[in-house]
Amino acid sequence: MEDKRLVLHIEDDKEIVLLVATALRHPQLATISAPDGPTGLTLASRHRPDLILLDVMLPEMNGYEVFERLSASPETADIPVIMLTVRNRPHEITRARSIKGLGGYIGKPFDVLELRREVGGKLGIAY
Repeated sequence: MEDKRLVLHIEDDKEIVLLVATALRHPQLATISAPDGPTGLTLASRHRPDLILLDVMLPEMNGYEVFERLSASPETADIPVIMLTVRNRPHEITRARSIKGLGGYIGKPFDVLELRREVGGKLGIAY
């Protein structure tokens, strides 16, 4: 069997982190989390995850700033990023979908099947 695929979840709400980790439990997948943008950027560079789930509202820097820094770094620019956030108002969805290079956007509360479909599709994992 090939190595596990790694998902980095950058989220400050511990309950959401646990919910996502539980929803994505799969024998071919591992998850790690970061409680804020700077820690997420460090983990992304250090571990080179296969996918990043990124909250918009984070302490220290928001998700859009984190995404800009990920995109600007040659080490992390090619990692797909899906925003996962409660900011699911129409103008927020339009803003997120207009960001060049963003791999997707899922509003909270999210549907577990939709989350699995998005993540599985990006990583080639069937749930």
